[in-house]
Amino acid sequence: MHNQLVEFEGSVSLEGPLLESIYAAYLMRMGRELVKAIETRGVQHDILETTHDGFIFYECTGQEVIKENKIHRFLDDILRLDEVLRESYGKGLVKAVFVAAVADDAWQESAKEAMEYVRSKAEQRVGCKVEVISGLNLLKELISSGVLGIRLYQNKIYLTGPEDYGIRYDPERREFRIMTAPIDIARFRETPFSLLPSHYWESYYRELFREMMERKKEEWSNEFNIFSYAFYDGLRLSRTEQLVALYKMYVDSYMKAKCEEFGDSYLFEVFWSRKHMYYRIHVFSADSKIDRNKTKEMRGKAVRLMDEIKSRKGVAEKFSIEFHTLTEDWSSVAWGEVHEVPDKLKDEIYTIGVERGNDLIIRLLNSGVLGFRFKTRNQITLSGLGVDAVRSRYGNIEICPGKVV
Repeated sequence: MHNQLVEFEGSVSLEGPLLESIYAAYLMRMGRELVKAIETRGVQHDILETTHDGFIFYECTGQEVIKENKIHRFLDDILRLDEVLRESYGKGLVKAVFVAAVADDAWQESAKEAMEYVRSKAEQRVGCKVEVISGLNLLKELISSGVLGIRLYQNKIYLTGPEDYGIRYDPERREFRIMTAPIDIARFRETPFSLLPSHYWESYYRELFREMMERKKEEWSNEFNIFSYAFYDGLRLSRTEQLVALYKMYVDSYMKAKCEEFGDSYLFEVFWSRKHMYYRIHVFSADSKIDRNKTKEMRGKAVRLMDEIKSRKGVAEKFSIEFHTLTEDWSSVAWGEVHEVPDKLKDEIYTIGVERGNDLIIRLLNSGVLGFRFKTRNQITLSGLGVDAVRSRYGNIEICPGKVV
């Protein structure tokens, strides 16, 4: 496990109204002026930007397979939109951008050929350049601008819209942190792209709806169209050992720290200064909820590990203990008592620290251990080191296999 790629299971996809909302926020972040409508004289468009010379049309898609019929519709929209814009405003399309939140394997060969035809004919017939923004390059732009974020619910990760709080990259501070998109929210709310419900709450009510149907023994279908966002399961780690593997990569990134040993749910770290050696035991959980029984189990395990390591390695110094959970969902009783060091262990333990889900994910993102990539087609996931992904490197967002610094 620790020498293999660690990747979150499940899936999230960037499509439909969410993609349009996020890409509109990205354009506003870049200082572009958007038309505050999604229709012009009966011709519908995803996003329309106005410039001094003309208009730029953005067609956004994140569907699983891109077929040639989608490209043919794109061409028809270009021709019709250019015509009505010239009639209404005296200037037409100067560019059409096909924004595809998919990997290369989502494109059928016939769709690629159709796009080359569109490039040629759009410029020939209406003087409109055609551009395709897709794959990791698209993810890099959306993440580095801070408009695309993620949100943790229990121990699963979901994408989040521009107006929601979530874990995002802050371009000013050059780090991931919890925030809304770094745009003028009041100005964004003047556009139709802000007319979505909170992604977090819609996901919450969708899950309640699914549970209700299952209790009634009615068939659940992903095709229900009463929700604005595409349905997906969320990203998760099903085994705690995967979380340990990711954290080991983080510890090993430091010159003055070393992972001495690890197991399915723990890691023993040694770090040092010029004069002293320090010892820390990390205990992990990938559970969706943490209650008092779980914290008692984790604390007992940490004490036993400390005793075994002291005996095995002849260590006499005090230890620190750190608990890491992939969820924010703690019971108040568990949280209230977990930091307490029992009186009989105060001579052996410095402190007991806790790192919950959001803080843990932020740490792994900022170190470059975790990165965003397409697992296949339109399925986005978070991956550990060893594969090309959109990662933080020296505080910058890059596409790289990941070398922690």
